[in-house]
Amino acid sequence: MLASLRPRHYHLLSDGELRQLLPVLGHLRERRAMLLDEFFKRYVSHFGSQVTLGWRDFSELYGRDLDAMVTHLGDCDMEDFAAEIRALGVMLCERGVPFAELISSLHLLEESVGIVLGPLVARGELPGRLFQIFDKLSHCRIIVLASAYFAEQSSAAALRLRNLANAEESDLTVQKFSSLVGRSEAMRRLTSQLAAAASSPTGAVLLVGESGTGKARAAGALHERSRGDKRPFIAVNCAALPRELIESELFGHRRGAYTGAQHEYGGLVRAASTGTLFLDEITEMAVEVQAKLLRVLEERVVRPVGAESEIAVDFRLIASTNRDPQKAVAAGLLREDLYYRISAFRIDLPTLRERRGDIPLLVHHFAELFAARGLRAISTLDGPALRALSTYNWPGNVRELRNAIDFALTVGTGAVLTRSDLPPHVLRGAEPDVDSELDPPATGVPEQAPVTRPSSSASPTSAADAIPTLEESERELIQRALRVTGGNKLQAARRLGISRHRLYDSLRRFGLE
Repeated sequence: MLASLRPRHYHLLSDGELRQLLPVLGHLRERRAMLLDEFFKRYVSHFGSQVTLGWRDFSELYGRDLDAMVTHLGDCDMEDFAAEIRALGVMLCERGVPFAELISSLHLLEESVGIVLGPLVARGELPGRLFQIFDKLSHCRIIVLASAYFAEQSSAAALRLRNLANAEESDLTVQKFSSLVGRSEAMRRLTSQLAAAASSPTGAVLLVGESGTGKARAAGALHERSRGDKRPFIAVNCAALPRELIESELFGHRRGAYTGAQHEYGGLVRAASTGTLFLDEITEMAVEVQAKLLRVLEERVVRPVGAESEIAVDFRLIASTNRDPQKAVAAGLLREDLYYRISAFRIDLPTLRERRGDIPLLVHHFAELFAARGLRAISTLDGPALRALSTYNWPGNVRELRNAIDFALTVGTGAVLTRSDLPPHVLRGAEPDVDSELDPPATGVPEQAPVTRPSSSASPTSAADAIPTLEESERELIQRALRVTGGNKLQAARRLGISRHRLYDSLRRFGLE
């Protein structure tokens, strides 16, 4: 009896508690689709435009996770469940999911379980204590996922380099710094600055750049060069963590330190020991927590919430912000003393607008990446598509370009990526497709298809008049999405990034019902 109560699974869960989860797992099996929908809704709501996973990848990865949970834990088999969680950690790393997003997603899953099973608890069909056990299970998952995620980073980096080497076979000269892709002057300056910062493996680094410029990738590359890919790299999105929990998440807490602290938690600073702690969007961190972080950096000790003693820590700090840090200091969003402490190396990342020459390389890179995940493979993109991609302003930078290529490969067909495959908002923001014989040929794109040009009698005005209207473009995109999904309206709406009700309205408006 006492053995079944001992928390032998990762020092958190006992066999008895696993058995108490059985009724919860049964209900989760019955409500799998409902839970996934609720989970994805909260995921998109939480991360907004910063989401890494689309519905297809999300449902594949976390659907497999849920199936493993109800199957293996239903048999009280923690070993096989842990093996599935390790596989999930590898796949999330391969998909480029930031570690902070992974952690936040596990908390969102807990919330979703509470929403789906809450009515059963309210009616007394399930005891509320089961949610406390489920919380312990989530922390077990974090331990296993983190271990697999960071172990995979080195092999994932090698895979990225092999993909880039394949791209170079098509006369593409790529300037590489780990996972960064580009050969422009702006990228050469960036890699030179990162290499200089890597030569001093203990100094703090501040990465400054717009959203989507690759601050997290630059931080990961800097970590690999300075600390080695075998040491932990802990990424924390300060904007994603609730303000009331960020101190506990960073510095840890003792059991009973506050309501809900059922067990001791080491914190992410200690998890980064001997490695790197990456604080993304540090200007979103509460200023009172910034003061405690400054002391950690100065004294190299951390005091968990509710603890009386301090613990020595050794890590390198990399911080980032999408704000002007000096304006953030003036606005009271960033402590001035912390700013000077973390900006020993300040590195400004270029926007995609400042490195448009890298767009063909990035398109090729993303196309290979998505082809390996099952999307259609392309051999090239045509001239009008390259012109549109090169003249669009890219407010979301490389992240927005990645999503645009994901969209194009999903809705389009054939081995050539064409202008009509691109998202409508990119086409609206790009220069009109008015080619002339004086236009230079596209460069840096392998096996470029010939560009169809208007006859010499055509005027710019008549060529512009041939552009489809927005309604025609919308109709065509909807028809393509329905063809790709075999007529499944729910999947088509998800791929188009619109609600099911909006899709039905459009179907009625265009007479496509």
